[in-house]
Amino acid sequence: MRRRLGPFALVLVLAACGERPADTALANSLAEAQEPARVAAQKTVAGSRRTALVSATERVAPAVVSIHVFSRERVGPSSPWDFFFVPQGAERLVEGYGTGFSIRPNGVIVTNQHVVANAQRVVVTLTDGAEVDGKVLGEDPVTDIAVVKVDRSGLPTIPLGKSTDLMIGE
Repeated sequence: MRRRLGPFALVLVLAACGERPADTALANSLAEAQEPARVAAQKTVAGSRRTALVSATERVAPAVVSIHVFSRERVGPSSPWDFFFVPQGAERLVEGYGTGFSIRPNGVIVTNQHVVANAQRVVVTLTDGAEVDGKVLGEDPVTDIAVVKVDRSGLPTIPLGKSTDLMIGE
């Protein structure tokens, strides 16, 4: 059996949900009194979250770029049916993605060698969103380092450090 709320109950519910001027003034004065403590707590929390990694990321983020690579790869037989349906010497287009960072304002970028390995085309997306064709200047698979050059000047750069400045464990 369902009961219906009478008009009196509805008025009570609406009155309880409404704001009263006296309570609002009291709430505002309490909020103003607690404001300095809240700001101090936020600064403490923000200070405790500021680690060396966060500071380093803020410093180098403008020089980080995205790298989009196109290459061709031979398709080998992966099943017995491939001998009948895949032409011998067939290739497929492979796309790869990675990141790098600018070390010179004239467009010299360092990335991982495995990102640009066998690249036929390299497209670098800068932090301002511009897409620029890149050219692989050199690569070393042993150290997994590659250097890419883009035709752009005035790029933000990352200052390189010295290995002698590192502490054990870094």
